[in-house]
Amino acid sequence: MAATRRFAKLFSGKRKAVEEGLYSFQRLNDEMANKCFTEELTFETEVAQAAGLAAVLLNKKPREERGEDELRNNTWWSQGYRNWDDAAFKKRLRVSQDTFEFILAKITNDIVKQPTRMKPQPTPPATQLAICLYRLAHGCTFLTVGDLFGVAAPTAHCIFIDVCKVIVKKLYDRFVFLPRTSEE
Repeated sequence: MAATRRFAKLFSGKRKAVEEGLYSFQRLNDEMANKCFTEELTFETEVAQAAGLAAVLLNKKPREERGEDELRNNTWWSQGYRNWDDAAFKKRLRVSQDTFEFILAKITNDIVKQPTRMKPQPTPPATQLAICLYRLAHGCTFLTVGDLFGVAAPTAHCIFIDVCKVIVKKLYDRFVFLPRTSEE
């Protein structure tokens, strides 16, 4: 019986050692497979990046030279509005000169532009307000407004949006009254 126990103990010890050895072998095999997979993934990523860069470089077009800036003439506004009588002013901007000056006085501080390197002479507040009012009065394109006032169409658009926001912020609560009841 003692021999049987020794044999069983010896056998279970060998079995345990074999299982541990197999486990170690399996763990080693998994680590090797993981390392191979990581290396393959890294290689494939590098190849894909190189192929993408090559595709971009092969399809890159040479940069076109920028043309000369379009000369803009703003004499229609800059010299015209001072010579217009009140009827001519109202015909063009749909407000009287006094109303124009009143609105301008209320919003000037919020729409004045600072000179920059790209635009050393920014659009004056009176011109900005006139651009906004002309667009509201006539509904024409920003290209037309820009041509009349001597600014580019995108500049006319930005000025229009900015001035409308300032007018609403400064004057809406004071001058716009919405009915609160059905009788009003």
